[in-house]
Amino acid sequence: MTRTPSQEEPLPPETNPYQDFEKVIEALLDEKHHLPFPVYRRLSDLEGAEADRLRAIWPQISRQRRRNLLEELEVLTEVDYTLSYLTVGLVAMDDPDGYIRALGIRLLWEEEEPFLAERFLTLVTEDPDPQVRATAAGALGSYVYLGEVEELSPRLFQRIVETLIGIVRDASLDAELRRQALEAVSYATHEEVPGLIEAALAEEDLDWQAAALYAMGRSGLRRWGATIMEYLEHPNPRLRAEAATAAGQLGLGRAVKTLTRLLEDTVPEVRMAAAWALGEIGKGGDTVYQALEKALELAADEEEVQAIEEAQENFVFQAGLMDELLLMDIGEGEVPEEDLEEWLDLFGDEDEDKDSA
Repeated sequence: MTRTPSQEEPLPPETNPYQDFEKVIEALLDEKHHLPFPVYRRLSDLEGAEADRLRAIWPQISRQRRRNLLEELEVLTEVDYTLSYLTVGLVAMDDPDGYIRALGIRLLWEEEEPFLAERFLTLVTEDPDPQVRATAAGALGSYVYLGEVEELSPRLFQRIVETLIGIVRDASLDAELRRQALEAVSYATHEEVPGLIEAALAEEDLDWQAAALYAMGRSGLRRWGATIMEYLEHPNPRLRAEAATAAGQLGLGRAVKTLTRLLEDTVPEVRMAAAWALGEIGKGGDTVYQALEKALELAADEEEVQAIEEAQENFVFQAGLMDELLLMDIGEGEVPEEDLEEWLDLFGDEDEDKDSA
């Protein structure tokens, strides 16, 4: 079986010839052989002369190898969070090939440098390739979140939000670009965002409805609880999966029984989304944990096994947090009426569950 870079153990420094960056350059330019695994990791955290060297030889690497390289690096970042391919991503964003520019953006989605937000803003408004613009719009979601938690300059935050809202509202633009902009801006506490989500959900197009559900989860607004509950029962599996994810993002306690049933859905993506959501919510005790155990036994493949195992681990962690909250002194008397919906979502609305049973 062929191993991917993410499966390969790094060589110790004393036996790794690619500590010499010129060896890395030679390997990148050697089109007759596959890239050695250590090269992928060596491209992390490049700076100074090494960064300049990569930029200088980048056009000499064939387009297909540049594409393959970026795809492999993206896989690596998903399994090893210590890797940072900032330099490689920046080089790729200047590539003449639109697909490579989009890959470069995707490689930098976990970065939080403000100057990258400026680059993404330029790409989302000026790049000639619709795929690049849509990818840049999606990447701006991280910066909308940073702005919401006051870790981004208010002026830059405002520019990002206004740009994204303008894109969503402009029906003449590419639909995928507009959907990515909606998903990105949904983190923002902005008066126009709920209306944009409602308009997307009202579209007959399945992609728009899925984007609306995704945006609901990101918004953090409890107002979407009833809608998400409805879509958990939707006949379309993609929308069931998106609703499950949104329920998990909102910590929707009232959704636990339905999500538990969805662990037996006929579609793997729905089952995995339901497991993830239950792990995020952390409510339901032994009943939910045993349901996850049963789902693990019935998992269709290794991907589903891994997803459910991670959900179980998260469920145990989140359930512990719930226990701590329940033990806190919340004072005498009833929960204030304005906090009731959030309280019921957090700890469960038993009457509502009985009524819907």
